[in-house]
Amino acid sequence: MIGQWIMHLALPIFLYLMLPTEKLSTKIKGFAFIAIIGFTLIPVNQITTTGYIRGVTGDISLVSLCWLFTAFISKVTGKSLVSQQQRTLNVVAIGMLALVLYPATLGLVQTDPYVWGYQANSMLITLAIIAVAMWLAGNYHLTLWLSLAVLGFAFKIMESTNLWDYIIDAWLAIFVISVVTV
Repeated sequence: MIGQWIMHLALPIFLYLMLPTEKLSTKIKGFAFIAIIGFTLIPVNQITTTGYIRGVTGDISLVSLCWLFTAFISKVTGKSLVSQQQRTLNVVAIGMLALVLYPATLGLVQTDPYVWGYQANSMLITLAIIAVAMWLAGNYHLTLWLSLAVLGFAFKIMESTNLWDYIIDAWLAIFVISVVTV
């Protein structure tokens, strides 16, 4: 149930981030965002746009939601919440996690790290090490995002019982790959 609400929050934010709103007034920006929310909640055959997208792609991770929300706040306020160095560290850290998870999930290697997410003890230790490294590097955002993902997993706020699903998703991996290759 909460996964559905996460998508209801994430999709309008994502769509808003795609709009060229820099030259618009604050009032018009607000109306645009409300219109996007309304659009994503319109049911078609009793399923909303977000429901269809969620049905095809699955839930987004809590780290993705945090990243979207941070970008949204930055766009609305006009002030970057994350420095270029922190963005680079975020891309590198998430990229490394994607490199561990997705080649194995696609059957390109023998090991399946997705299984580690079900017995999350060793993953929690690894995430703690990554979070401490990010904290020491001054990247408090990623530390917070990973912490929220672990808390979400601990309280089982999404349907998944796998820690990986709270940390990374295909959309986030595609985003990181696009940032690295551009």
